Amino acid sequence: FSHGHKGGQFVFFNTKYIRSNISKSVLSDFVVTKEIALKIKEIGIPQVSLYCYTNKVEEVQLTSKTLNTEIACSAYLFEELAVHIPEFIEVDEHTYIAQGNKYVHLQKEEYEEWFPYSATVQYQKTPGSDESYFAICRSGQNMVAFSRNENGLYNNLFFWGKNIAECAGKMLLALHQENKLKRLVE
Repeated sequence: FSHGHKGGQFVFFNTKYIRSNISKSVLSDFVVTKEIALKIKEIGIPQVSLYCYTNKVEEVQLTSKTLNTEIACSAYLFEELAVHIPEFIEVDEHTYIAQGNKYVHLQKEEYEEWFPYSATVQYQKTPGSDESYFAICRSGQNMVAFSRNENGLYNNLFFWGKNIAECAGKMLLALHQENKLKRLVE
């Protein structure tokens, strides 16, 4: 069974092995939660995952799409989400840069001179808790925010998760809210 062709690479899955030998709890360590997956589906990310959540039972289930079940949404893996997160995110006069315990709103001359490059999303594992991964959007070594919420707080692009897919899912949703997912907007 071929899962797809991506730039000359093939990924083969033995679905008999997957159905019988990989438990749901193990799979949940590699995919986003159903709540995040449903939100990702709502914004139009293609459903290409080999695994999905179903509506068949109340509890979350992961199953191969080759089974004949009612599918609620894909159970996205990190790799399936990362392709939708821009490699470089434009830093402009609407960007807030974290400096110490405050944010600085960049003026045009500052972002052209001081931050002539884009922001990027970085992932890191930090063992020792239930949410042992995080994703952060930085320009240089500084965290960025592109807006403030209704309470005047900065919408930090920093997210914790139990796995890297969950972090990428949260970041993807935040970047969509900030209108930074050019592949979906255009």
